[in-house]
Amino acid sequence: MRFGRAPGFVALTYGLILLAAGITVLLVVPSWGNWLADYPASVNPATLPPEAERQ
Repeated sequence: MRFGRAPGFVALTYGLILLAAGITVLLVVPSWGNWLADYPASVNPATLPPEAERQ
């Protein structure tokens, strides 16, 4: 039995579904998105010079 491109198509489809689900979760659950945005600062709490701070 020959599948041809079927396994690759299934893997690609599965990956796209997982990506869409992950993006949807980050958009629907704001606290998770905020945690993701704040994570780099929690790992490396380096202070920035005043001219680099957000206005």
